[in-house]
Amino acid sequence: AKYTCMVDNKTYKPPTYTGEKGGSKHDDLSPGKYFQHILDSRAAFAPKSYSNAYLFRSKRDGAAADDIDDDGCVVFWKKDIFIALELGFLRIPSDSEKSEAVVALTLQHRKTSKRLNVLTTHLPSG
Repeated sequence: AKYTCMVDNKTYKPPTYTGEKGGSKHDDLSPGKYFQHILDSRAAFAPKSYSNAYLFRSKRDGAAADDIDDDGCVVFWKKDIFIALELGFLRIPSDSEKSEAVVALTLQHRKTSKRLNVLTTHLPSG
């Protein structure tokens, strides 16, 4: 693959997701477990739990919770051009069951060794 969002050479493991409103102790995207899941994933990706995309698809298709991906924010880079040096997240506080975060990534250019800091998020609209 030419592009990646993985800091380490491993495969992204999607969260265990029950789809129960308010989360459950078995739900990796529940407010109490969300941050640990995104840290453990080693991916420059932060899913947005109980997103509008999830709600629209579950209503339209009647799909089971584990068949529906939430949206979120991600940083991709060309792995032959950049090396990922540091990965971090900032959890955005929420008064609801939703969990979302800012992805922070430091990349280093392979030829020049210059560093680039990238931050991205997916904020609610409206």
